[in-house]
Amino acid sequence: MSQTRPTLSEAIVKTIVTHMKARLFKSLLSLWITVFVAGCAGMTQTPPSTPSPTPVPILTPTSIPTSAPLTSSATYWPTQGWRTSTPEQQGIDSEMLARMLENIKTSLHSLLIIRHGYIVTEAYFYPFRQNDQHMLVCATKSFLSALTGIALNQGYIGDVNQRLLDFFPQRIPADNDLRKASITLGHLLANKSGLAGDDRAYFEMLQSNDWLQFALDLPMSAEPGTRFNYFTINSYLLSAVLQAKIDQGVEAFAQKNLLEPLGISDAYWGTDPDGRLIPTDLQLSTRDMAKLGYLYLHQGVWDGQQIVPAEWVAASTQAQPGTGRYGYQWWVWPFGYAAEGGWEQCIFVIPEQDMMVVSTGGLIGSMCADTALLIASDIIPAATSPEPLPENLQAAARLESLSEQLGQPPAPQPVPPLPATASALAGKTFLLEENALGWQAFALEFQEPEAQLTLLFNDQPQKLTIGLDNVCRITAVEQVAALYYGITLRGPVALKGVWQDETTFSATAQFLNGNVLGLRFSFDQDNVTVRVIDLLRVGFAPDQNISGMLQK
Repeated sequence: MSQTRPTLSEAIVKTIVTHMKARLFKSLLSLWITVFVAGCAGMTQTPPSTPSPTPVPILTPTSIPTSAPLTSSATYWPTQGWRTSTPEQQGIDSEMLARMLENIKTSLHSLLIIRHGYIVTEAYFYPFRQNDQHMLVCATKSFLSALTGIALNQGYIGDVNQRLLDFFPQRIPADNDLRKASITLGHLLANKSGLAGDDRAYFEMLQSNDWLQFALDLPMSAEPGTRFNYFTINSYLLSAVLQAKIDQGVEAFAQKNLLEPLGISDAYWGTDPDGRLIPTDLQLSTRDMAKLGYLYLHQGVWDGQQIVPAEWVAASTQAQPGTGRYGYQWWVWPFGYAAEGGWEQCIFVIPEQDMMVVSTGGLIGSMCADTALLIASDIIPAATSPEPLPENLQAAARLESLSEQLGQPPAPQPVPPLPATASALAGKTFLLEENALGWQAFALEFQEPEAQLTLLFNDQPQKLTIGLDNVCRITAVEQVAALYYGITLRGPVALKGVWQDETTFSATAQFLNGNVLGLRFSFDQDNVTVRVIDLLRVGFAPDQNISGMLQK
């Protein structure tokens, strides 16, 4: 999924120059200044200004020289859970991290800093919590890339130069464009397939009757290998290839070969109607997200087992020719590389610091620029030594206190007087017309300082509590809506609401997996209109206006 974003400003570049080792930065400065920063779901991609004039050969992973796996820092493996320490024990200045949290002005949902394998800072921004799964959006693609490397290593796929259409001999694309026959796995991995479109086409695919045929029928805009176009359908086609070649199914393959070895037992990965993994719908806790980064930090090794080939890790995390700074479903930065998803879903790996920074968020119009700026201006400068520093217990305690404060709810406010409509709704159910969310009916009842919203979804009533005192109420639910713009609306949801006037009640539904919807119920005697506003995909996802009527 993609978004137009400006390149980082010269001021940010200057910050990075100041705080990073000169020898690393000099080799990447020209790349950094000229590269664009692409995005994820619900946004518009921007192709590079100058496409390559001739096809660029796709790098075969086995040709990459790699260094020995980094294992010296792995005094334990976090399969069963991460260990924590003070920042000073890992060579980081607690005072500098505390100042960062004091001054943080961002829409992050969580922030996790790990060095030498130990969590040194962990913050969750209310109402988000440590163990809740969060949507990864396009950061899902880096997990899909890892699965591709594993499948190559196990012989399910020959190499990245295999042609896409050879995996689907029974499928015939709608057009006769001969260029399509030249698309390889490497082109898909590097987003250089030549397929035309942006992520509006991806969302159209999600609503089609045959996702794979829709993708194969897309027109071509360039010769494969000649132009970088950040396009999620490329990643979906990778998933389709894996599903076509792996008899046990790619979902079971992912569980057995990637998630289980890392100790990731609480994961949700949405699939299409034919069982292919959706490249935007992996949902994990922030701590489990970090495990992929730790695996790659150690060149694909986990507790003595080579999970992902080291050669694949190297090929995936270096910029492929003609992409600017994109590898095989990973983004490359001057200080390392990252799995990136829209709205600040990030797994940053910083090898020279033996460090990872993981974040989730809801920053509209962003990918991972805010997290990258924190890394460059605050986190890397705080890592003043590779060895332990003298303890600073006062600063460490302040850092921990600040982290805890960020997770606390605001003070409740007095509930405004309820209109007569609120009491008139008691015991009434409204039937809804067919809609994209799959909601069939609802009922609303008010008892200060809360309201109870009962939604009928898949013939099952879901009871949700709404705070009327400006404090969210969190309700644990499994799923309350259909697949929505590539992400399943599931998991706990935090709601608060207010009457705008005598007949209009508005609520904000913050799903703890990261999605957030605005709900507006407008009552007119026995009729109602429910307006659903996607507060993340502003200007992209159209509002849903759902009509309903009182059940007699």
